[in-house]
Parts: sequence; structure tokens; C-alpha cells
Amino acid sequence: MTGDFQPSELCDLNDLTEYKERRMTSAEQLKQDLADRFDTLGGEQGWYMAQFCSAENGAFRFTEGFTFKFVGFDDFNQDCLTTDRIGESLSVDADGDQITFVFHTHNYGGSVRISFEREEQILDLYSERHGWKIYTCKNPRKTSSFTVTIETLSCTNSNSFGDEFWLAQIIFSQRQKWQGISYPVTKWCHVTHGQYGSFLTWASDTVVGATIVRDGAWARSDLDRMGRYIEPGMTVLDVGANIGHHAIAFSKMVGATGRVIAFEPQTLIYRILGANCIINGLDNIVTIQGCVGNEKGTAYLNSISNNERINFGALGVNESASLSSNPAGEACRIDSLDSYLSELSDKIKSCDFIKIDVQSFELYVLNGGINTIKQFLPVMFIEISPFYMSKMYDYRDIYNFLWDLDYKVTHPTDPNLPFNTLKQWDGSEHQEWDLIALPN
Repeated sequence: MTGDFQPSELCDLNDLTEYKERRMTSAEQLKQDLADRFDTLGGEQGWYMAQFCSAENGAFRFTEGFTFKFVGFDDFNQDCLTTDRIGESLSVDADGDQITFVFHTHNYGGSVRISFEREEQILDLYSERHGWKIYTCKNPRKTSSFTVTIETLSCTNSNSFGDEFWLAQIIFSQRQKWQGISYPVTKWCHVTHGQYGSFLTWASDTVVGATIVRDGAWARSDLDRMGRYIEPGMTVLDVGANIGHHAIAFSKMVGATGRVIAFEPQTLIYRILGANCIINGLDNIVTIQGCVGNEKGTAYLNSISNNERINFGALGVNESASLSSNPAGEACRIDSLDSYLSELSDKIKSCDFIKIDVQSFELYVLNGGINTIKQFLPVMFIEISPFYMSKMYDYRDIYNFLWDLDYKVTHPTDPNLPFNTLKQWDGSEHQEWDLIALPN
């Protein structure tokens, strides 16, 4: 299948700057061609070349004459694997019944010999106008992997001005053994097909993101415990949603008749949260960007750098910024939980479960959500960090808040501690635990 573009004027592909600036008039054709092919092949296994080669998969080999060059117009902006040298070769090992190659064709296009099993095909990559040639190799054995080799040849078309080869994409018919659960999207982020859904994670996140990439889930045991209290049709609040791992798990627990409201203040993390809702196709999650506290104002958040490897989950409010005449960090709205919920166009009619993990702001969230808590009496899962909380308040104030509302507390990771008992802090910096608050 070839989808030729109709530019207003041909340009010399040796001048990439000129090529990038020219606007193609039919870029929708490629989009539709590839969409059709994705529908046929199952969609998820299409890899652009820079992504594929950076995966360090061992299934792709090519000679030193190849390089990456950028092709950009309308709906296609990617690096292609390219060469203008005759006799270069590449090979791909593929699992499944077929593998598809997407070549960029143009008036400098050469030719290639495609070999697999005992079959061989000469493919002409010349086209008068910029376009695409999509070539599929079918595995005759089907039950095992097979190898495809592509060798660059002198152009067989006398109209071509060169012998250029541009490979834009490889599409597999099924997931490959080397893929595992994670693969890079760009140098900045990965996609992981995890236990609770598919997740975009940032490469510099050393804890939550890195754990999802490695293990396919974050804090499984916590989710198992929370899941005992969440049923279809419920409304769940995720205060401190991070990139949305738990919110997406909650979304699937409550189902189509339930709702999840997820709060996250950091702009970069909030954007990833939104992206993860989208790639999982979930429409029962409401995301709110904002810091949840006990009063209205402005908070200054510790900054995130794309180049600095840090624990995204440990980034909280920069307390010293509020004392400065020139505060540092990302400015963010801070308001009470009651206030945020009152602004929803579709007001909540129930609140069945609240997860609160907000870097020592837990007491402020509770105080600012007092009306919601009194009205709906939700089960609550709360992180306790006595050392860091001591900079602002005594962690025991959280227990007293709950007991004043006639809640009972249990400590899921400390089964030897009697029910509804205050857990004692040993004074160390790193001692933390979770408590589950149950309405009486």
C-alpha cells in the first residue's frame, strides 16, 4: 500500500531544513493508512525507529552506514533510520505471524532487497512525490519467530535522483518477547503495561515511576488493603494522586457507575496524571490541579527538573517560600477539600473512601474536609510521617481528630497493635506508617 502526498512543490530531501519547512497537503493520508493498518494488526505494536533502537532489545541489527535524520511535516514528526549507501543491511527478529515496515518514499529513493525465510522481494522506494510504502512480511511458519533482512541497493528506477533509504516505522503483529512490560516513548518517558493499567512515567522519577517500570505496579499491598473497602458505584477521593496509578486502580474498582476525584498540585505530575487517564480510556475520573489544605491561599511547591533524578512522590510544599519576599518554586492554588468539592459542576452525592498521601499535609486536608467527612463518613486511608509532620504539628493530632468524629483506627501493617490504639513514634526520621480510619 502506498499513500502519496501532494506537495505544492517538490523539494530536495538532502536539504532537511527546507524539507521540514515545506507543508504537505495530504498528511491525513498517512494518518489514515497507518490507522487502517493498526486496526488490522492490533495497534499497540507500532514502533517509530528512534523508540525501537533505544529499547536495547537485541532483536534489531544494522550496519554502520545508517544514521537517524528527522522528518517533520503535519502529522508525522519522527527520526527515520536512513542511509544513501549501497550495500548496507539491517535485520529484525520478529515473533508472530507478520511484521510490517513503513518506508518513506520520495524522488531520491533507492531500492531494497527484503529477504525472509526463503522469500525475496526487491522493493522500489522511488516516488515522484513524498509518500509512504508499507510492506508486510508474513511468517510462513506462524508458530515461531522469523528474521527479516533488508539490504540497500542501487535504485532500479531511472527517474530517481539518488539511492536513499528511509525507514520510518516497524509494526509487529503481537507483543515481542523482548518488550517486557515497559518501553521508552522518548528519552523523557516510558509506557508500562502494568497490573492496573497502562502508565506513562517520567524517566527522572526514581521511586513511583521507576517502580512501575520495573514491577508493573506501585504499592500493591496498599491497593489490596484499600480495595477491601471499595465497591462498584462508590465515590473515591484520591488526595495526592501523583501520576494517577492508584486513581486508575480505583476507577476500575468503582466501575462505570462510580466516580474518582483525583487531586494533584504539581503541573508536570498533573499532566502525566491526565495523560494516564486518557491512555486508559477512563471517563469516570475527575482530575483537579491544586494543593489541598485547610484554607484558601497560594502554596509554593518544590520544583521538578527534567534532568534531575528525584522522588516525585516526596515533592511537597516549600514551607520556607511563604516566609520569603521572593518565594521560590511553582506557585499553586491551595484550598480546602470542602471548597474544591463545592465547585464541581456535578456535585458529589456520596463520598465512600478517601486516600490521603500529601507529604505531611494530612491534618490540614482533614481539617479542610470536615464538612464532607461529617456528611458522608467515608473510610479513610492516611499516611503518617511523624518526623516531617513534627515540623508543622504533632502527628497525634490526626488520631485526636478522628476520635473526636467517633472514628476507629487500625494499622494494616502492624497486626499486633490493638485495634483503635495510638501508634507510638520511635523518634526516627524515616519511621512512617498508614492507618485506616473507619466510621463507627
